[in-house]
Amino acid sequence: MFAKCVGKGVIVRPVGDRIVLSPPLTLGKGEVDMILAAVGEAVAEGASA
Repeated sequence: MFAKCVGKGVIVRPVGDRIVLSPPLTLGKGEVDMILAAVGEAVAEGASA
């Protein structure tokens, strides 16, 4: 999960059974959409593996 998110340009930290996002302090809607899409894809890829 971590490697897949980082590969998509999103920094996350696994904490127990949670995923902690580390976004920049300022971000726009496009960046939020990109982060959520990347995490969603990584979760979907992990679920299908």
